[in-house]
Amino acid sequence: MSRTLQGEQMLFKRLFPIEGELVESYNRALRKVTGMETKLSAFHVDRRGKSPEIQRELGPDYLQAGHARYMIVVSPEQAGMDIIHPEFSFDETLFENLYQNHLSGISIVTRVDGLYGELEDGLRAYSADDITGIKWTKTRLHTPSGFITKARELKTLIEQLETDPSLLVKEKSAHLRKMVALAEEVGDIRGYSITNINATRDVGSFSTTLHGGMYIIRDDGNGTIKLKRPGRRATRRESAVTGRSYVISEAEVSSPGVTHIPLNDGKQVIEFLVHNHLAGIDPSLIPARLTQMEDLMLLQAQHPVARMNKYERQQALGKERMTHMHQELLDLNRAMVYGDAVDQYDLDAGVVAALLTPIEGPHAGVVSTLTTHLWPHDYTRMAKHDPSRLETIFSGADTNTQDYIIKKLKGEEYAD
Repeated sequence: MSRTLQGEQMLFKRLFPIEGELVESYNRALRKVTGMETKLSAFHVDRRGKSPEIQRELGPDYLQAGHARYMIVVSPEQAGMDIIHPEFSFDETLFENLYQNHLSGISIVTRVDGLYGELEDGLRAYSADDITGIKWTKTRLHTPSGFITKARELKTLIEQLETDPSLLVKEKSAHLRKMVALAEEVGDIRGYSITNINATRDVGSFSTTLHGGMYIIRDDGNGTIKLKRPGRRATRRESAVTGRSYVISEAEVSSPGVTHIPLNDGKQVIEFLVHNHLAGIDPSLIPARLTQMEDLMLLQAQHPVARMNKYERQQALGKERMTHMHQELLDLNRAMVYGDAVDQYDLDAGVVAALLTPIEGPHAGVVSTLTTHLWPHDYTRMAKHDPSRLETIFSGADTNTQDYIIKKLKGEEYAD
């Protein structure tokens, strides 16, 4: 089995254990949405109900049926779990809203049955152009046994009886017999608030792992974000259009009201972010980036960096040829010591990418994820904002690099 960060307990550590009766509750929900079931007697699930063990058994997309994506809830404790391999950044917000507003209802229902629901976004296909049109997301949880519907029906019958006691004897006590039959199925629900368990969220700027990564940044409708290509001013038409979506991706998009910026054109992406005050250069990152550049040079030369002490590392660096980017960072670091301002320098795009940091605002989450693509060597930042991509990088790396990534995630420094 290939080595993974999850297996090394570096990612997705908070997962809820499923065993005993909860396995059957999970399988009832899984059969309802996909027609499949797990043969495992114990496994773990995340906040959405996705299980890494079942992924290995049934496939990575087992919680999908066609283009429909689903979630499964068998315990309120899933609310505090991680999300493994999130496909859309807005999923986390939807789950938070669902658990925060309906935790008591989930606690009641999962005592007798599992819950399932489709993660709806108005799409039935996920082409790059389709994804740019997502404006909302919602889900409504159901039970395979119909518990919520039956419990609400019983609640209504109880309220009717309290209002009209004569229902006890009317039509040969048909009302009472119906109540008893429902109570045998759902139990005594008096004192509990049984409501529909659902959540709806508007979607603004967001990112997705689909199509190699897409970053959708939406103007707020006031023209506060404009496209600026390197080396020129925004045109009058671009400046006048408001409410546009700017899509940074490898995949081509041509939807109305959407401007595409190629993800592999780092210079254009950086100019867009900086021009619109979505990100800025952070000089305090220079020392850390210098260390990362040096470590990368040593890893490329196949040195066991994670096992080296400071002296061994320094000795090895003395034999390596410094890159142009490393030299530019060194020069910039010296200039900062003498009080120079970073904006005095015409920096290489790679250097800017290394020092770029999101500016607080409504787009900061998407920009944080995007910066890990522009500078994919800050593994701690990537673990927080794009863990799925970090897992992919780790799985394809050599042993020395894997050991180094683990060392960085643990926050370990070089021994003297």
